[in-house]
Amino acid sequence: KDMLHRVGLVDFADHFPSQLSGGMRKRAALAQVLSYDPDTVLMDEQFGALDAHLKRVLQATVRTHREGARKPTGLGRTDLAGAAHRGGARGRVTGALPGD
Repeated sequence: KDMLHRVGLVDFADHFPSQLSGGMRKRAALAQVLSYDPDTVLMDEQFGALDAHLKRVLQATVRTHREGARKPTGLGRTDLAGAAHRGGARGRVTGALPGD
């Protein structure tokens, strides 16, 4: 239940996936991954379907959880403005940029 609390789903612990919204399902998947505590986590567009506030909250949750465990997390995204805003992160653009 700790992970469900971290992603804001503790009140929905007894619900089936079909009873959750798309954003809630993404949060449940995130809680599942973090509860396994793997050595490395790679996520691709993990917060794309979420509103801006929830996106920031979950990014902070992942960062706090993974940095506390001193384990690497790779975040893939196609939102170049958001990627640039993260600062300090390194990445590589592969393929054509949107609109090119």
